[in-house]
Amino acid sequence: MRFVWILLIALPLCAAQRGLWVVRHLLEEPHKIEPLITYARENHITDIFIQVRALGHVYYKTPFRQPVKNDNQSLRHLLTLAHRSDIKVHAWINAFYVAKMKVGGQQDNHIYKTAHNAIIQRDGQIESGTFIYPGNEENLRQILQIIYDMDQMGMDGIHLDYFRYPKSLVPLSVESRTGFMKRYGTDPARLLRLREGDELNAYERIIKDTYRQFLKEALTQTLREIRNRIRRDLKNKMSLSIAVKPRPELAEIRYLQPWRQWLKENLCDFVAAMNYYPKNADFRETVKQLTKTGLASKIMIGVGVYNIPGDKVKNRIRLVEDSNFAGYVLFSYNYLEKHKIRI
Repeated sequence: MRFVWILLIALPLCAAQRGLWVVRHLLEEPHKIEPLITYARENHITDIFIQVRALGHVYYKTPFRQPVKNDNQSLRHLLTLAHRSDIKVHAWINAFYVAKMKVGGQQDNHIYKTAHNAIIQRDGQIESGTFIYPGNEENLRQILQIIYDMDQMGMDGIHLDYFRYPKSLVPLSVESRTGFMKRYGTDPARLLRLREGDELNAYERIIKDTYRQFLKEALTQTLREIRNRIRRDLKNKMSLSIAVKPRPELAEIRYLQPWRQWLKENLCDFVAAMNYYPKNADFRETVKQLTKTGLASKIMIGVGVYNIPGDKVKNRIRLVEDSNFAGYVLFSYNYLEKHKIRI
């Protein structure tokens, strides 16, 4: 009887997901794939999130019209070796961050050129990078094609990153402005003159609040379409997950990313909350906030390994394993491998 009781106590730790984010460059160095799987196996990793789209480029061959950086051999080899070790592989897709700040010299089939009217202008943008409006159909078609390709390869899951807006006072694009004007008869660009802390009159407040809701609805509708396509069209039962900003209120206010709503509506299977705060107090406070959501079983805790000592990484892993969260995922394997860090 005592033996059974010990097993029951151990089960939650054994069942927890233990993940690694693997940045795309590893696919360009095929000799590093076998060491990745060895590392994952030795450290009891259950899930690998391999980046297959970043900055508008894909890192395998696809028939769809978008820039290709690599062939299929590396990705297929990774999948084969991972599955032999009972490790799940998720295709990590950067959804709406499509280019760096400097965008000169992009290929003709890059989304920056093929859907230029959907590119979010940088006036008032507070973070770096070039983003695209989530309601754009061309970008959605590219994401869906990647999902279909991953289904054919036998991938276990789809993992969406940068599934949000940039931190911006007013995220504007020609396409989002046009859509808003058709629905509400006013151009949200009139808010551009405003700066943080400016007093808004009653009409401006209505426009700002309505436009932000319009943008959130566009983001959620795109997620709903992706979820429906995965359920309807794919031969494999791939999971759908999203990397999210870790503090839910700030995620929605600053990045228009209502991920609690997505989980409650079952629009994704789980999220990875990127709790990369270097200070332990901030990390623990974020864990506390995430616990209060009542959604811990659908939240993996993203742990940054690049900005804290190795012993702190282990302490944070133990904290997650002793909780009701779905598990943890480390960012990133590339850093762990480069600095020879064991977990």
